[in-house]
Amino acid sequence: MTRVAQTCRASGADPIVIVLGCHAEAIARGCDLSGARVVMNADYESGQTSSVKSGLRALDEHATAFLLLPVDHALVTTNVIDSLIDRFKQQPDAAGIYLPTHHGKHGHPALFGADYIEQILALPCDIGANQVVAQNRHHIVEVPANDPWVLFDIDTEEDYQTALAEFTRRQTGG
Repeated sequence: MTRVAQTCRASGADPIVIVLGCHAEAIARGCDLSGARVVMNADYESGQTSSVKSGLRALDEHATAFLLLPVDHALVTTNVIDSLIDRFKQQPDAAGIYLPTHHGKHGHPALFGADYIEQILALPCDIGANQVVAQNRHHIVEVPANDPWVLFDIDTEEDYQTALAEFTRRQTGG
């Protein structure tokens, strides 16, 4: 969580909203969440989308877009986030879904125009926001990313070890 918060703080993302659910108190104590608005999702057991909804409800009513960065995509860089934000600023489209791509595959994070807030809020909590992406394919704006890590998420111990090795490599410049 600290890594994702740190990346967001170093990027042009503003404001930063972090949603905590399971083990929220321990995570808040153990992670540097400074510079972010922390929202608690008491309904986290109903599905990941309940956390997304909690974050969306915390946005300013005049938000023109929002970035969705799941914590299991911890190797996303500020360059990727900033390229999505820059593309949105160059081509602001409330009905656009801006996705980083690597070798023709869509990755994370996703930047959604504000038109999608209500669509995501209407989703059942056990259905992911990728459903909204799938239903609105014609509004996808692909943003090329020369970064294979936009496709990488941490789901297993092996994934975690791979991410840790990559993060260590980045820190040591290797």
